[in-house]
Amino acid sequence: SQHFGARLHGQQGFAPEMDATEWLSVKVTHSLGGNGFTTRVEFETKTEAVEAEREEEAGDLLFEIDPEQYQIAVDRARADLESMRRQVGASTAGIDSALASLRAYQANELKARQDRDRLERLYREDAGTISLRRLEVSRATHEQAVSQVAAAHAEVQRAREQQGGNEDENAQLRSAATALSKAELDLANTRVRARSAG
Repeated sequence: SQHFGARLHGQQGFAPEMDATEWLSVKVTHSLGGNGFTTRVEFETKTEAVEAEREEEAGDLLFEIDPEQYQIAVDRARADLESMRRQVGASTAGIDSALASLRAYQANELKARQDRDRLERLYREDAGTISLRRLEVSRATHEQAVSQVAAAHAEVQRAREQQGGNEDENAQLRSAATALSKAELDLANTRVRARSAG
């Protein structure tokens, strides 16, 4: 285990003080993991040679990488996740609208079918009661209503596919949530602590 002095922590803005101190340049390779993924970060840091010999306790802060870029990544990932949630919400509204249209077309088809059936029955019972033209118009109206129902079913299916599933099933939403978790982990790993005393 390499040991790093606590003087590294919080020294931003003290360049003259740091330049006046003798430093030991150390190349560090740090493995970040725990979630099944491993990221290796290599960077150089400076530590006082005297401080490098100091015994560290488990949990002591060894060094801190500038967290600014990692905080930006967390903020961006959080915004992306919120944007994706809004898109899923908008898609849900699109599904609701498509379902409402489907119900209206189904009601229209039912009325057209009932009208056609009534007119066909009347025509069969007494051909002179209604004209053949009126019967043909009712048949065409019913066929058009059937087509509208089919188109409305297709629109509902398209809206569901566009949504990508509910919040638990949506791959894009899960990906955005995973990106946020990784960004938060990367931010947490900017503060490297001793795993054991030594």
